[in-house]
This record gives sequence, C-alpha cells and structure tokens, in this order.
Amino acid sequence: VLGPWRGMLTMAVVLGAQAFLFGDGGIRALEDELVDVYGLDLTGWSLLNVYDITSDGTTMTGLGVGPGGTSQAFVAVIPEPATLTLLALGALIPLRRRRG
Repeated sequence: VLGPWRGMLTMAVVLGAQAFLFGDGGIRALEDELVDVYGLDLTGWSLLNVYDITSDGTTMTGLGVGPGGTSQAFVAVIPEPATLTLLALGALIPLRRRRG
C-alpha cells in the first residue's frame, strides 16, 4: 500500500507530508525503501505522494519536491530482481579481469 502521511500539530497546521509504504514489515518511508533496498539516488528529493503504480510494481509516478525546492512530478523505475543480479555480476567482472 502506498500513500501520503501528514503530521499535524493542529487540524489547521500541516507539519509535513511524505510518501510511505505499508506492508508486512509495517510502515516505511518510500524514499528509504528506494534508496536502501533498490539503490536509487534521491539526493535532494522529498517524495510527497504516489499517484500511480504499475501492476508489476516496477514503476511509480507521483509528486515530490526536487533539488531546486519546487514541486515536481517524478517517475521511479525499480529494477527487477533479475536486473539487479545482472548489474551486480557485471560490476564483479572488471574486478576479475584486473586480477588476471
């Protein structure tokens, strides 16, 4: 489940908003998941809402605040596990060639 979280001091003052994931492990910030698990670089971004996600869960669209401080749409493409494995193996090949 994806959705916005809003922290409120009172009913009139919104302190912040953040996109989050809710799953078997509980609630987790979407930014943390994308950076920690999938290795995406979100430097300078703050993800506020996710508006759509593909049925296979590999692409999300939403609204965030970009490095310039303005609201911007985003598209996050999450690599499939097989792609991550190939990338990891590809990173090891140059190390092996250097040793030989």
